[in-house]
Formats: sequence, structure tokens, C-alpha cells
Amino acid sequence: MEFTYEGLVRYGFGFYNPNHAAALICALAPFAWALCTSSKLPLKAGGIIASALLFAALALTYSRSGLLVAALEGCMFALYCGRNHRKLLFGLAALFAAATLLSGVLGRFSYDASAANRIQIWEAGLALFSENPLGVGIGNSGIVASAFLLPEGVECRTLVNSHLTLLCETGAVWGGLWIALIIYALLGLGNRGGKFAFAAWTAFAGMAISAGISSVFDFDVLLNPSGYTSFTPTNILFQWVNLILFCALGAFLIYGKISAGRIAGSILAAAGAVGAAFLTGAISGESPRICEIGGRTFAGYADIPPRRLALFDKNYNLASAWRILKKHNLHEDCHICLRPCQSWEQSKPEEAELILFGHCADFAGSSQLEYIFINPPTYLTPSGKNIKDVYLPKWDAKYDRLRMLLKNWKEL
Repeated sequence: MEFTYEGLVRYGFGFYNPNHAAALICALAPFAWALCTSSKLPLKAGGIIASALLFAALALTYSRSGLLVAALEGCMFALYCGRNHRKLLFGLAALFAAATLLSGVLGRFSYDASAANRIQIWEAGLALFSENPLGVGIGNSGIVASAFLLPEGVECRTLVNSHLTLLCETGAVWGGLWIALIIYALLGLGNRGGKFAFAAWTAFAGMAISAGISSVFDFDVLLNPSGYTSFTPTNILFQWVNLILFCALGAFLIYGKISAGRIAGSILAAAGAVGAAFLTGAISGESPRICEIGGRTFAGYADIPPRRLALFDKNYNLASAWRILKKHNLHEDCHICLRPCQSWEQSKPEEAELILFGHCADFAGSSQLEYIFINPPTYLTPSGKNIKDVYLPKWDAKYDRLRMLLKNWKEL
């Protein structure tokens, strides 16, 4: 797949995100470099050709994170075998430099909006985790951060960091276990010897770093592919390739004699990382709380259970609906559903008000709750005395009938 970004054509090679392609390329490169050190000419030649092709493909992704990871992996490899293969290392460095210079990818290395937004997204993710240490649910971190914690115009689907996304969405226990397993695998190089074992360690470390600065492992896509109709089967398949390769490399490094010291060290390090994330998030600012009501997930700053619930239809998203609530000071004591609602059954009317956007006005029943309608359908026939307020477009003639029937309408 090809992507155009600021006039540059970025190649995804089957991935829907070029950064994910770059992560896979960086994971394969150490094995090509290991072949280059072979004393057998066919293997050495194959390794050099494979390295050149991988460098060219990496440059065509125009991935800054990919180039940084490849450079780090190259430094690791040089420290491992530098004394015996200096000429080879200079040759590989020359190939890497040629690929980057000829492609023009170095022109992307600047502190632009993408880099600045990424830092803001990470801060928002930490704050969200600190407020919800048990997790916000798979696929929810990006939309909640976009609606509540990021400046208008900055939106994300994940937290652009697979480890932070998993920690925020699944909570401290599962996220901590993931971090502990990664640390345990990285400490397992001593179980294996030889250049290909070191290549596996370098590839695993590189993928872990790539996942820390981009969403290489997109768990919501992997677990809910039907929700991403714009992605091709090839896009989904390659997402699995990245995760399976990472897990296979980790299993290779973990396999062997179990070390109680490594286990204890990994757990302590993971606990420290989770604790640091929690404390950093706690000082980053206020974050919304997540709760489950009526089988749906809600977010807001109110105490739980909230006094108000807000539901919106498919003509809105979480960010746009929350902006309207804030504009009219309806967000206080309110939790809003994270996704559009097509049905709603209220079993425990603990809240006192329902705020219904658009066609969600059809959910209004004969209960004692008070209702606030925001841009309801024009066919609405108000009944009962429990309609507190109605917000309508001021100049839209389609709403003339409702403006006549409802004296308490307000301008949207």
C-alpha cells in the first residue's frame, strides 16, 4: 500500500501503517546481518543482498521511528561483532547511509506536529491510566483521550504506543504482565549463544522499542477486525505477522532454565514501570472516569454513579457530542456513552436525567426521569412534563413545528 504524506509517497508493503512495516523490516534486518558474517560466500552474499533490499524498503517507508530503531540495532550488532568484521560493518553502514540519503527520508527529521502530538497523546494516556488503573477497555483509550484530554484537532485511535495502549486499556495487572514478560525475555540472552541468538535478541528488542514509539501491535484491530471495514484482509494478516513474530522471538529467548532471580527482577521492574506510569499520570492533570452502565461504557468527570447520562446517535462521535455538552454546560455531573447507541433499556434509573442526541430521543419513555433533547428528529411529538430542555438549530425551518410546541427550547 502507498500513502502520501506532505508530498512524500510512503510505502506500507501490505500494512495500513508504514511505521508497522518499518518495525517488521527492522526485525528481519539483524538476521540478514548475521548471514553477512558467515564464512561461506553464498551465505555472505545473500546476507549483503538481503541487507541492501531491507535498507531500501525501510527508506521507502519514510518512517523516522524505523530509521532510529535500525540505527540502534546496528549499534548493538557492531558492539557484538565489531572487532572481527569491521570492513563488513563499514559496508553495511554505507548501504544504510546511501538508502537514507537517496530516498530523502532525512528531510522528515524535524520536530513537527506529528512529534508534538505524540507527546501530548502519551501524557493523555498516562493520565487516563492513573484515573482508571483497572483499564478503560480494548479500543477505548484513543477515543476517550481525543474527546476529553487532547486539544481540538488532535485525534488518535490508539495511544501511539502499544505498551501504553495495552496498559491503559487492560489495566495494571495485564499490562504489568506484558511488561514483565518482555523484560524476562530481554534478560534471557544468556540462555542462548551464537550470532543468530543475538540477532533474535536484537530483533526482539527492536520490535519492543518500535512498539513503544508507534502502535505496532494494534490489539483492537487484531481482536475486532470486523470493526475496521476500511482495512483489507492483507492489512489484518500483516498485523498478526508482527505480533506472532514478536511472541515467537520472546518465546525463544524465554525458553530454557527457569531463573527465580530473573522472574523476581522482571516482576519488580514491571511493577516499577507501572508505578511510574501511574504517578506520572497522576500529576498530568484530571482525567475522566470510566464506568459500565446498562451494558455500555460511559466516560465523564462526575462521581459514579453519575446524575446524568448522555447518549448520541451515529451522526455524532464522542468528541463532537462532548464539545456540545461543554458548550451548553451540560457536562457537569454527566457521563457520556463512548459510542453511538441504537437501543437503550434502562433497568436501574439511578440517574436523574438523560441527555439524548438526535434519534436517541426515541429512547425517551414514560419514566420519572427528566429528558434533555439535543437536535432531536423533526417528527418528535413531545409528551409528558418531564422534558427539561430542548436544544434546536435556530435558523433551520424544519424545526419550526417543534419551536412552536416547545416553549423551553434553546439555541443549539
